[in-house]
Amino acid sequence: MSATVTRPKAARRIRLIAAPLAIMPGIVEIQVGRKSTSYFLSRRDSGVKGLDIFVLEKFLTPEVYNLTLTVSGSGRCDCPGHLAYHHCKRVSGMYKLREVGLI
Repeated sequence: MSATVTRPKAARRIRLIAAPLAIMPGIVEIQVGRKSTSYFLSRRDSGVKGLDIFVLEKFLTPEVYNLTLTVSGSGRCDCPGHLAYHHCKRVSGMYKLREVGLI
């Protein structure tokens, strides 16, 4: 009988490098383990209180992710991971930035 070995989850970090402005996108960096990815961050007006809409554009690629954050914590992202598993690093990271008052 062999023992099941589980690997520890890679540490995740998010850093707001520059806050988004009305005339210019911000910059956010997400790090999972040793791999780091940077995105342009734009805020869109939802017109609904408690609903935040963001667009993350990955640096130097055509990848664009649309995120919706709600007060209840049921955020959404149109990335393949979130569509399949209902969670992703972008949504959880953006909730953390909102929790600490950076966005």
